[in-house]
Amino acid sequence: MRRCPRSHYPCTHGTSGTEIIQVLARQTQSAFLRRGTGTKGPRLGDEFIYAEDLFLDGRKVGDHGVACTYVHINPNQLQCLGTFALPNGQIIGQALLHLLAAPTVDIAITGGTGAYSRARGYVHTVPAGTPERELTFHIIR
Repeated sequence: MRRCPRSHYPCTHGTSGTEIIQVLARQTQSAFLRRGTGTKGPRLGDEFIYAEDLFLDGRKVGDHGVACTYVHINPNQLQCLGTFALPNGQIIGQALLHLLAAPTVDIAITGGTGAYSRARGYVHTVPAGTPERELTFHIIR
């Protein structure tokens, strides 16, 4: 696979100039933050926060931090906002997750910095909700 322009990553180009980057994400830390007191289980406003390292061909190439807030209970829904830090800039993503998580989730790319300052598109994650997963970035600039 060849290298993407302005990138250290191998990539392919999809339709309409979409840049495709694939990495492996491994969770390194996580925490559940309870807001207030009361019943067991999650409540509106509770947060789930986690961090991941991003790997390409076994080499760490970046990291990812996410904060998810419970916005609906029974069925549970989380509003998640995250930042992918890569050598050429950062990619910002967000998604509304419905629990139990689907086997795959598409995260909207809502912005970025550096080489990704005009990025839009989505990040496809497989499997969703696991400590190790494959991320495929579909970036339109």
